[in-house]
Formats: sequence, C-alpha cells, structure tokens
Amino acid sequence: MYQLVRPAVISKALKWLKKENKLFTNVQENDNWEADWENDDEELWTAMVSDPTENASEGQSSCSSNEPEGTVSEKLSECHVQDLTDSICASQAVQPESEEDRLLHEDQTAANRDAMTKGLPFESCFHVNNIEAHIVNIAPGEDQSPLPIYSDPVFEEGCNPDKYPYGSGGLGHQRKVKITPKKFFVQRVLDVDGRFVRDPQYLNIAQYAAERKNVRDQITIALRKVTGKQIQGKTVTAGLLKNNYYVRELMRNDQAYKFLKDVRGSPAYWQKVFYDVLAMVRQLGCPTWFLSLSAADMQWPELFTLIAGERGRRLTEEDISNLSWNEKCVILRSNPVTAAPQFKYRVDNFFSLFLKSNANPLGKLTDYFIRIEFQGRGSPHAHALLWIENAPTIDVQTDEEVCKFVDQYITCSAHPADTDLQNMVHVKVKIRPPVKSEPLKLSP
Repeated sequence: MYQLVRPAVISKALKWLKKENKLFTNVQENDNWEADWENDDEELWTAMVSDPTENASEGQSSCSSNEPEGTVSEKLSECHVQDLTDSICASQAVQPESEEDRLLHEDQTAANRDAMTKGLPFESCFHVNNIEAHIVNIAPGEDQSPLPIYSDPVFEEGCNPDKYPYGSGGLGHQRKVKITPKKFFVQRVLDVDGRFVRDPQYLNIAQYAAERKNVRDQITIALRKVTGKQIQGKTVTAGLLKNNYYVRELMRNDQAYKFLKDVRGSPAYWQKVFYDVLAMVRQLGCPTWFLSLSAADMQWPELFTLIAGERGRRLTEEDISNLSWNEKCVILRSNPVTAAPQFKYRVDNFFSLFLKSNANPLGKLTDYFIRIEFQGRGSPHAHALLWIENAPTIDVQTDEEVCKFVDQYITCSAHPADTDLQNMVHVKVKIRPPVKSEPLKLSP
C-alpha cells in the first residue's frame, strides 16, 4: 500500500486527533524521531538520506545528505534503488551484444527494479505504480500480534480516522436498533458524500467483515445441527473430529464444506448452483441458447457523467468523447460500487424489456439462468442459458428443422464497403448427415 506522507501535515493532524478523537487521547508523539532513528541504526539512517551521485567514482554510493534536517520522509532512497540496479545488472550472465538486446536488457532491468521496489509491475485499482514520489518501505505493524476485527469493537474507527474523525459511529457502535454488518456497509458505500466508496481499502475490509460474519454464523448453525449425527456409526464428538481419518471422510463426502453453501463465492455455494442448473436441464431439457453479455462501459457516457458528478465534476458528451482510454479507466475505478449496479440494471432491463417482450427476438423465453463474472480489468460480463418454447431438439428433429430455427433468429453479415473485413472473414457452413449405426454382430 502506498501513501504520500507529509510529516508536518501528519503532526498537525495528530494534534487535532488527540484533542477531538477519544481513540488518540493516549497517543504519544515523538518530536525527535529523526535523531532517535539515527542513533538506533546509523547505517540505515545514512542509507535513507544519502545522495547516490556523490563518491560515484569510488564505486560506492555516498550517504551524505545535502538536504535540510526534518525532510527525511520526503526524500528518495536513491542509494537503495541504485544499489538494486547495480545488483540486477551484475546478475546478468550474458551481456547485451546488439542495440536490440541492449534495449530489451534495459526494459527487463526497469521492470525488475519496479517490481522489487514497488511490489507489482502493473498498475491496478489498488497498486498505482506511476507515482513520481520518494518511496520508503516500512512495516507499521512490525513486532505486533494481529487482532481479529470482531475482537476489536472500534476496528473501523481506528483504521479510518479520516472517515471517523471523532472516533465513533463504526460497525461496533452501540445502537438502539441493531443492524447487520451487510446492511451497515451497504449504507456506508452508498453514502451521499462518497468518502467510503472512494477508498478501495475500505471496500476490501467491508466485504471481508461482512463475509466473515456470515461464515461464523453458518459455523454456529452447523455446530448446533450436528448434535446426534454419526460418521460410520459413531456419534460426532470433538474427540472424533481430532482423528484425521474421520475428517478426511467428511471432506471426501463434501460434508466438511456443506455449511458454506449460503456463503456466496464459496465452492459449496457454486456446487449448489451447479446442481440447480442440472435440475433445470432435467426438467426443461437442454437449453436452447447460450448468451454472453459484456459491459460496454467505455461507451456509456451517462455512467461517466454520474461518477464524475459524484465528485463535483461536470462532463458533457463532448468531454467524455475526448477522454482517453486511461482517463476513462481512472473514472470507472474511482467508484466500482456505481459501475457494477449499472451493469446489473442494464442486464435486468435487457431481459425484461427485450428478451421477454412480445416481439420474442429469440423465441418465447420460458426460463433462463445467469452467472455474472468479472474480466481482468474488473469489467463485469454475464453468461446465460436460455430455454425457448417449442425449440427443436438436436438428434430428435432433423438437421434441416434445427438449421431453419437457428436461421430464423440468428444472422451474420458484413458491411459491403468493408472489403478488408470480408477478406478476413470466411463463414462456411456444412451440414453433415447423421451417421447410421449398424447393429453390432457378435460371433457365437
């Protein structure tokens, strides 16, 4: 995780929090932290504040600082980066011989350095690698024991002082009317000021907290229902479950995971969905159509207008058309909670207003199944199975009847003026007659 740190601003904020936030009352601020750091680990201190360009002729990076005191947190540890670059270059057994090899060598060196210093070579919603700033890697929780979130009633306020400046109002806050974690976090991410939805880390912890509560509740219910159950004729007890043999039997029969069937995304949940689809196939027959719908979110100007408007930015259709691909991605990533429901809203309306309409564009729809997945860049898409009334069945009706039904609803064409496309696309359809099987002859 990357944060741009300004020590003077942090010190000012800490003084305010100590005065207004009950969680920071006992926090002690060390105004001489730079001097203490230098005294505790002089070698590390020297490396952090040094200028690598000095003493370069000696083959070593210098560790003398020309910057004024008090700005160490705003400096780049360039001596570390330079040493890392030197070590990467020295580890190359084969030196580049041509210009092409040299450029490839530089690209690989830069990628390796970027991956090692920043953690990931690619930019995503949670890792932004194009920050032109001084980066220092630290471990804020070093030598401490992690605490389960539900064991800490103020975990949310403590982790997010920017969202809870007065230290109250989080999930563990005592309320007259109790609210489930799921409903609580839904309200938070849909809050009008947007302070929660703009923080990807908060979205992660919200999902984790809600799912953890769900899993814990399912475990509690499963333990209550297990009373009197037997495994191979033996009553289930705590001692029995310490035996690896019986645990493996529960896992082999999928009984060990059965309690997770109501936890969305778990293997047991998707196994239940799988069985539901098999039941639909048994009752309704094979589905007629397989349909995939991808989100053309880059071509939804109203979505960009909506997300930009939440942050006080007004975009016209002309402004949106002039946005680059990367700029559009940044806008979509800034509020995934708004982008995802937009896709679901469009899918629901596509089925209710189009596929289920009296026009019957794919035939009279009798039933369907939809599964939502997410692509590499986070854009959702839907896979659907459609059952159509009176649709012909392969191997029951003739191939001519099946092809006639398909041609009635599905067509493919290329624009006559697009000769390049026509030269690239060649559609050949060949109907192979069914193979007549002869009876098997057995010798006496």
